[in-house]
Amino acid sequence: MKAVASFLFFLFIPNFSIAQTPGLSIELISTEQGLPDKRVNCITQDNNGFMWVGTANGIFRYDGYVFEDFTRQITGSNQLKGVNINALEKDKAGNLWIGYNNGLAVMDPISGRVELKKLTAYSNPDRLVRRILFDNKGRVVLYVANGSILCYNEKMELQFAYRFSIAEKAAIDEHPLILQDTDNSFWLPTFYDGIDHISADGKFIEHYRQVLHPQRSNTLKTFINTAGVLVQFYLDKPYNSIIPHKQLKHLARDSAAIRSYVSPAAFYDRSGNTWKIQIQTITLQDTIAKRKIIFRLPYKGDFLSDHPFLNIFQSSDNTIWTCSRKGLFKIHYKRSPFINYLSNPYYPSQPGISIRGIEEDKKGNTWVGYYAYTHAGTKSNLAVIQKGSKEAIPYTLVNPNRQPYDVGVSCILNMFINEETILATSVNQYIHRINIKSHVVVNDSLTDENRIPVKPLIYRNDSTVFLASDASVFMYNPLATGSRAFKDVHLNNRNELLSGVNDFFDAGNGYFWAAGNPGLYLLDNTGKIIRSYTDGKNSSIVLPVLDINFLHRDPKGILWLGTRHGLLKLDTARKMTRVFTTQDGLPNNNVMSILPDEFGYLWLSTDNGLSRYNPAQNIFINYDINDELPHNEFNRMAYLKASDGRLYFGGLNGVTAVYPKEVDTSLSNLQPQLVSYTKYAGQTDSVLTFSAASVAGNSLTFDHNDKLFSFHFMLPAFRSAVKNRFLYKLDGWDKEWQTAAGSNIIQYSFLPAGNYTLKVKGAAAGDTWSRQEYRLRITVLQAWYRTWWFYSLMTLLTATLIYLLYRYRINQVLKVQQIRNKISADLHDELGSVLTQISLQSDMVSSNIYNEEEKQKELTNISNTSRQAIHAMSDIVWSVKAGHDKNSSLIDRMKDHADLMLQPVGAVITFTVTGINENKEIDNHLRQELFLIFKEAIHNIVKHSSPTQVDIRMENSKSHFKLTIQNDINQQKENTILGGNGLENMQRRAKTINALVETKKEGNHFTVFLNRQRI
Repeated sequence: MKAVASFLFFLFIPNFSIAQTPGLSIELISTEQGLPDKRVNCITQDNNGFMWVGTANGIFRYDGYVFEDFTRQITGSNQLKGVNINALEKDKAGNLWIGYNNGLAVMDPISGRVELKKLTAYSNPDRLVRRILFDNKGRVVLYVANGSILCYNEKMELQFAYRFSIAEKAAIDEHPLILQDTDNSFWLPTFYDGIDHISADGKFIEHYRQVLHPQRSNTLKTFINTAGVLVQFYLDKPYNSIIPHKQLKHLARDSAAIRSYVSPAAFYDRSGNTWKIQIQTITLQDTIAKRKIIFRLPYKGDFLSDHPFLNIFQSSDNTIWTCSRKGLFKIHYKRSPFINYLSNPYYPSQPGISIRGIEEDKKGNTWVGYYAYTHAGTKSNLAVIQKGSKEAIPYTLVNPNRQPYDVGVSCILNMFINEETILATSVNQYIHRINIKSHVVVNDSLTDENRIPVKPLIYRNDSTVFLASDASVFMYNPLATGSRAFKDVHLNNRNELLSGVNDFFDAGNGYFWAAGNPGLYLLDNTGKIIRSYTDGKNSSIVLPVLDINFLHRDPKGILWLGTRHGLLKLDTARKMTRVFTTQDGLPNNNVMSILPDEFGYLWLSTDNGLSRYNPAQNIFINYDINDELPHNEFNRMAYLKASDGRLYFGGLNGVTAVYPKEVDTSLSNLQPQLVSYTKYAGQTDSVLTFSAASVAGNSLTFDHNDKLFSFHFMLPAFRSAVKNRFLYKLDGWDKEWQTAAGSNIIQYSFLPAGNYTLKVKGAAAGDTWSRQEYRLRITVLQAWYRTWWFYSLMTLLTATLIYLLYRYRINQVLKVQQIRNKISADLHDELGSVLTQISLQSDMVSSNIYNEEEKQKELTNISNTSRQAIHAMSDIVWSVKAGHDKNSSLIDRMKDHADLMLQPVGAVITFTVTGINENKEIDNHLRQELFLIFKEAIHNIVKHSSPTQVDIRMENSKSHFKLTIQNDINQQKENTILGGNGLENMQRRAKTINALVETKKEGNHFTVFLNRQRI
């Protein structure tokens, strides 16, 4: 297997000519191209299309763009040095079995999870697994470093262990193959020291020595392994017992002959090609195209220094990968769908026979007109390709007297062929009429200089043929003679000639198109112009470009025009035009012809190769000399769609034919795969990258403040991965499919909350969009403050707030009303009787019922009563006025009232305040009630006690407030101290503020207590 890698390495040498072989591309991927270690031991592909590369310094996944290191999954460490991956195999479940220098590991390539397998019954410290084989019984067979073969079942239970019969280091280092025969026995060939043959249960059967010079008597053993590699070797006399190494003749390591003995003899790819491997050459045999390519290897010494048994693998896109100590070789051979006629195969980029016209006769034969060319001593300008033939045969002409016709340097251009005659134009002043059977050519001369050289023609009937030169379009009647055979076509019945026409095309129903430099014209069979499309004001539709070479009308009625400025799409029904140029993917803007195939594609010939255009996807798939075209430049009027569907295009080096059914479309079924994705996480203010392994069930969820999303994709088409294209659409966001311009990265800067589906299509380099889509469900979470439950909660809170505000407003209104009612009641209670008393006393004084002394006394009473009214009014105003809502205001008011009431009776007052924050605000109701209770107590003392000493104490403890008012008692009023309604009023008011009023008489002292919680 490694021999293939070694052979092809030298094909990569720039001076080696085979590197330029059309259809074959060879690329070396080494450290300069991003490969972490160029010592590549093995390679395989997982079920998602990723390539896995085992090197002498770790295992890496390759997506066509970058190599991603997965060694840590095996070692559990970032330390990669010395992790020698020597074997890679994929099992039926898609898991990767990895043989490395510390044993065996099994990896799930999707999740990256690794399970280390224990090699039971193996105690050698060198645990390098060199080879892995899944045998016909579903067992895993390993070749390990000390020359042992270990066989395990699915549960990793040891089935047998076998030690190679020649157990010397020389044999151990030889990386033997493990080949299973049809009887399930195993053959173990080595590089130098023969072959061991063992049974299916690991028993020694026989040993064979190498055969350097095989004879007929030697048996040839042939094997094809799962990779498609053919290994064959000759058998000599068997040894039926294990023999010491010293009894065998050890072959010299520098003997080149042994290479053919143990090296792969051939490789069979999935396309049916055979790669035959010899010591110095590889021969590629394409049996379908009947093509053989031989690679010669002059660097025999360098070839022998590399090992022949490293892996060869063909990926799903038919790319061949080989491993070597110089790197990874990527080899791609693509069978050409083209057949070339009349071309010079040795100089494909050089002009050869320039083709100017192609036509098919009724029998299916293809006629080719070209500039005069001499081949095998015969000069001709016309050839015929018989139906089913792959060879063009020159067709010689004779004049009417049966003498060879001198074609000079002229060429055959447009042709019309009926059953017996070819009507053809020429660059000379002739119209040729050629009898197919007799080869006789008769020329109709053109004398009018406006009519020469004549180029395109279109046959309408036996008496009407339209032809064009650079200067005019004219009708030709083959049945007439002389000047009567010709008639000019004019523009709009004027004397101005219709000129600059490049070709004619049938439009059906007795009409035809004339396409040329001034535009496009529709004519009837009399030569009358029915409609025109130019860049002028009289045009039916103004064209954005002119210089028209070709016209094709598709089944939808859309006109496709090949111009010198690109491909023009003309929708006459909707009066819309669009020009496709090299910026859209055309290989060149000079489009010579447009031929449709049965699959809906349009094949375009240009000045820089052919292009297969997909109108449904707007994709151009281009072909050039690297795809085995004989030349890149094609000619106008040299085209044909044959009755069997084959398409013909003529250029500067012969004719190219393509059968669309034979075009390889195997890459149109590849599915893109997600490699990784990146986002800006707003919550942590950081950019985070995640591998595709973190995507569970093709579903992703992003937070509401995530943004700047990037999704990295790959397509398992590795021929030219950088030219792979991606088409995407995010359902729920994008209205149309979008193109990832020249990149494998799809980006969105922001996505609002919602559910989306990202759909991705891929197109391999030079192919159409794949039929399979990758789909990824994406959910962007709504911000918590935009969720339905938040809105519901806010609605509830708003309603509650409105209700509370309403209740607050009502309470405030009620509170104001209560204040008003209280003021009214206080005014009535405090001032009503006083004012009535003043009124009565005033009336009595004014009625002259008192003498002067009595009047003076009554006036003094009226004055005292008025002062009481003033004090009552002051109390009412104090109770409701703003600014009196602090403890200090209450204390001051109490002191003032005590002084006012007690000093006139001669009582000594002590007022003590303890633990009260005088700056603290106090509830208005509490303030009023405390004051009124205090006022009532003072009033009772003055009225009933005639005190000489009054002690007042206000104190706050940790949890309670206490008001104490104590006075001495006049013995004469001792029996009246508890009379009246004063105590009852105080207790009633105390209940409204959750307080308790108690009294106590002790000796000649009377005490009032008020207790409540701390104020």
